[in-house]
Amino acid sequence: MQYQFGNITIDTKNYRILVNGDITPVKPQVFNLIVYLIENYHRLVTKDEIDANIWSGRIVSDTSISTHIKSARKILGDDGKKQKIIKTYHARGYQFVATFKETVSDKQEIVNQALKTIVVLPFTNIKSDPQTDYLSFALASQIINDLAYLQNFNIVPASMIREFINSKANPTEIAIELNAENVVCGNYLIENDAIRINFEIIDTQSQKVISQEQIEDRHSNTFKLQDRVSSNVISAFNGQSKGKVSNPSRVRNIPKSALAFEYYLRAISYPYTNEGHHLAIEMLKKSLDLDDSFAPSYPHLGNHIRLLEQHGRISSENNQSTEWYYQKALELNPELVEALMNLALYYTETGKLEEAYFIARRMFKINPNCAEFHFILGYIFRYAGMVDEAIEEMETALKLSPDNKRYRSIISTYIGAGKYQQALEKTYLGDEVYADIFSGQITFMQGKIEQARKHLENALKADSHGLSGLVATVYLAVLDNNLLIGKESLEKIVDTKIIDAENMFYFAGFYALLSEQEKCLELLNKAVDCGYYNYIHIQTTPNLNSVKHSDKYQEILAKAKKGSESFKKTVRANPVQSNS
Repeated sequence: MQYQFGNITIDTKNYRILVNGDITPVKPQVFNLIVYLIENYHRLVTKDEIDANIWSGRIVSDTSISTHIKSARKILGDDGKKQKIIKTYHARGYQFVATFKETVSDKQEIVNQALKTIVVLPFTNIKSDPQTDYLSFALASQIINDLAYLQNFNIVPASMIREFINSKANPTEIAIELNAENVVCGNYLIENDAIRINFEIIDTQSQKVISQEQIEDRHSNTFKLQDRVSSNVISAFNGQSKGKVSNPSRVRNIPKSALAFEYYLRAISYPYTNEGHHLAIEMLKKSLDLDDSFAPSYPHLGNHIRLLEQHGRISSENNQSTEWYYQKALELNPELVEALMNLALYYTETGKLEEAYFIARRMFKINPNCAEFHFILGYIFRYAGMVDEAIEEMETALKLSPDNKRYRSIISTYIGAGKYQQALEKTYLGDEVYADIFSGQITFMQGKIEQARKHLENALKADSHGLSGLVATVYLAVLDNNLLIGKESLEKIVDTKIIDAENMFYFAGFYALLSEQEKCLELLNKAVDCGYYNYIHIQTTPNLNSVKHSDKYQEILAKAKKGSESFKKTVRANPVQSNS
């Protein structure tokens, strides 16, 4: 975002102020103070608010605040007598009073293009059968994967349609609920060795059927049928678009074994739960034993392993590395979206931020309008300490794909930026337990103890033996000054081979709350060494207050800043560009 008034430009993306086009030196807290006043221009901002949001609640004197206001005025061409830009209300606070205009970013322009949204709903099994019901979600998911290459449309991710399996609701009503202008829906019937698929594309605004078709073949030719449905759907939407909509160089993924493809479809139909991950891994390994050239099997297998490894639920010692699975898929198909996305996430979580960023650049060349790509780029930026950019990318993803629960990680992004109220406003993206555990942590950090206790107790009650319950127990132990119970719960969480750098950071904060400063600093240092460069989060979180006075903490913070600055240079030298 850029704010402009007179000869002044405030560039929040690049953390700079330009006067007559020239960059003017500004201290970070002065810059943050100016931006905060602008963002709240419609009202008076109290000194307590400034203390909470600029100094993260650390007590500072009125003199210090006045000095920063004076510096801000000097940079903006104002002074205490004129007060044409920043007005002082004696003993109450300050208000930004100059008239300014906002310049939207390239990401906001993407949203403003009002791309049409397409949702593909799970197909209905006319003769429901546990042996064939998996095709309901699997067929829709495959079509969604093929549509991901359309550049002039926004595709609702497969993660958002799983809840509509076996839904009796009208497809058009579901599409409207998901803010989709077009819906692809249908059914299938399996009898003996034959399968028949009926599908249609509906315009939700006019209620008209755009396209309708019935395809039939042998059950063993499921891939052929799904591929024909995808091709017909893509052709229908290509006809609606005046511009370039697909990547002409896309490599087609054609299985060599019908049974291998069936195993693959069964695997992608499993839910993303611990049990679902293990079942999918077993099925994908069977698929690859029969056909090791089918590229899509590799990233799905790597992803299920990665998600289990992320919280120490499985060790990579007995598996190929997750990176190997993604790279293998890209050897077979360099433009396989599933592999690119998951490799970017894997690199982010394992300290290879620059590699993750360059994978993201490849994704944007395939489709600059994909909500998933924007969210992943925001994820990378969060780890790298580029919190404003992270928020911008993730909010863009949510505007392209509203209420997508897969994007609930934006809560952590706002927390990492020290913007607790905005984080609370996003907790609706999670389920009840997720909302309670994060609301409890956020209100704890805000000092709202009774609210925090209520949320944490709810989370513990709903998930007493799970990760949320253990985290809730740690916080409640801190509130009750029962550190022994807190330490016992924390040891259950960290007594695994955690590989995600951000998780290491959070656990370091728990150790600090439990007066285990040495363990805290050890794990915090490891988090930064493993690529968590979000120095703003490290600096602002109150969970680390007990160690912030130490030389070791300052050393770690400086290392995180150095890593972040190095990454920012890479981004500035290699900006994300669309394939336009």
